[in-house]
Amino acid sequence: PAQSLAYTEADREEELSATNFAIARRTSERAALLEEVLALETTIETQIREEVLVTLSELHRQQPRLAARETEQVDDGLVADLARIEIRAPRAVTLSSDTGPFGATLVNGLDQPVVVTVRVTSDGDLTLTGDSERRLAPLARSVVRYEATTDQPGVHNVRLAVTSVDGVPLGSSDELPIRAARVSAIIWVVMAAGALVLFGMIGYRLPGQVRARRAELAAAQRTGTGSLPADPPADRPIDRTVEQPAPETS
Repeated sequence: PAQSLAYTEADREEELSATNFAIARRTSERAALLEEVLALETTIETQIREEVLVTLSELHRQQPRLAARETEQVDDGLVADLARIEIRAPRAVTLSSDTGPFGATLVNGLDQPVVVTVRVTSDGDLTLTGDSERRLAPLARSVVRYEATTDQPGVHNVRLAVTSVDGVPLGSSDELPIRAARVSAIIWVVMAAGALVLFGMIGYRLPGQVRARRAELAAAQRTGTGSLPADPPADRPIDRTVEQPAPETS
């Protein structure tokens, strides 16, 4: 029974602080998140929990800071593993109309297959649709494609973050600006108008030039100058005689 336990006031004073338990809880939750992300069944969560519980044992009461540091080292390793699943967005995207596609690269830096999702958020009136869930092989990458739609011109900042299937962030994220420039219709109208003017001028001037040329040829034939011009006179022949020197007199 609990009344027979010998737990003295000195034992209470030597108890580990709440900080040790908070770090241990955080590390255990991180291990559970990593095991959720891995596509294959593993014992990572069980192994990490056992290591964490050891740091909370009575053996570590004399060195609580050392116990906390050991737990934080395990937690740092889990954070680094989760961050190796990265999302890489393009530097910028410009939509030439109200709707346009763009893609981001999802990279698995782990040597284990994973299943993750990419959560996309925007700070403006921008709607993003696409299949964000991906299963990646070890050390593989995949392109996640989205369709952006907006009726508000301007720059919209978009953030992409890697999460578990349940939506828990893993650590990696990236941002990009999407500029909605609703000028494509105007550009096409201007180009079409320019093409019409160009071909219209060609159609207007070409028949006149043909008629003028025909008239010139007809007039030349009537005056007898319609034949080809005669060859120009040949140059005078060059005198190649060599002048003999005068005989010397003694």
